[in-house]
Amino acid sequence: ATGTFNRTAYHSFIEKYTEQGQQWSIIIFDLNNLKQINDTMGHMEGDHLINGFCHCAQIAFKGFGVLYRIGGDEFVCLCKNTSENHVIICLQELETLLSTYGNIPISLSYGCDFFTPTKPSDFKEALKRADVKMYEMKRNKKANQR
Repeated sequence: ATGTFNRTAYHSFIEKYTEQGQQWSIIIFDLNNLKQINDTMGHMEGDHLINGFCHCAQIAFKGFGVLYRIGGDEFVCLCKNTSENHVIICLQELETLLSTYGNIPISLSYGCDFFTPTKPSDFKEALKRADVKMYEMKRNKKANQR
């Protein structure tokens, strides 16, 4: 329904990875306050936010990244041979698109890591580093809301 690849496709891709010397970026996204939206406004509104995020992310990263839904409100984008500066531009475009999408603002936290994998486990390690950065962003957003 989201137009993204799923967790199985993500794991299948990294387990079969054999290329050498390619630089990758991995970005993990987590939608903020989705449970609260589901609980107060209903799951249809939550689904609308998930679909809205997917739509905006696919526009922002079109041609540069592949989006995977790895959990209920968690997504990973893999970008091959894309500079750090270009990823930042895509993330800024995503934030702009999300701020103007629908009648409920879509808030998210994300973390990014750049790496040159030589084996499938390098993707897992990069995801862990990106996840730490994502949770740092999430903590900072919550602290700023108080």
